[in-house]
Amino acid sequence: MNQESITYPLLIGIASSLFATAIFILTSEIFRKIFLPWVSDKIYRGVRIDGVWLDESETSKFELKQWGNKITGVYSHETNGEITSYNVTGLLKNTYFMALTVPVSDKVIDAGAVLVYIEYTNSNLIMKGCMLYKDTPGEVKSWDNMLYKQRIS
Repeated sequence: MNQESITYPLLIGIASSLFATAIFILTSEIFRKIFLPWVSDKIYRGVRIDGVWLDESETSKFELKQWGNKITGVYSHETNGEITSYNVTGLLKNTYFMALTVPVSDKVIDAGAVLVYIEYTNSNLIMKGCMLYKDTPGEVKSWDNMLYKQRIS
């Protein structure tokens, strides 16, 4: 048996194995990242909080997207004319929204944790609760009695 008669089938076998593995990994990622969240969102029967939420002074807001009970989005607030934005990741469970806020910019080092209760009052959805956040270095403060209303488009 010569070397060529073994090499080509071996290379074809390795290439087809790698191709099949790539197809399997791609299919499983599509299933895990697209199909399962889509199904989860369709069967979710709790409160929907996606949209824009404003505080009473309209100087801070949440822009939320919801897939089932998983929430992502952006929180931003204005201080002295400067707007700071944070990525939001959280979970909605039994009308409680729990989330972490992480700065979008690498130049900002503060972060926060949010726990709010969602209620329906006077034909509006309202988020009431508190936020823990970094104030001065080594100090954690709380913003109690925060209140946000959903902007109805």
